[in-house]
Amino acid sequence: MSDNKRYLTTKQAAEYLGLHPQTLSNWRSSGLVRIPFCRLGRKHVIYEIDALDAFIASNMVSSTSETRTAAE
Repeated sequence: MSDNKRYLTTKQAAEYLGLHPQTLSNWRSSGLVRIPFCRLGRKHVIYEIDALDAFIASNMVSSTSETRTAAE
């Protein structure tokens, strides 16, 4: 990985986002929330930290009256 990108497993990514790992799994399988990931084989999935940060940034709001869901 010469471009120095950092990757997290599903468990690590879920912890990074404050979610349960099953939530990320559900989002992957349903397509309801799209966070880019890489499937390594049949069972292993990794997430680029930059993609997780972009997901967080895209869901930022400045007040509680700005209702925004992860599915938007």
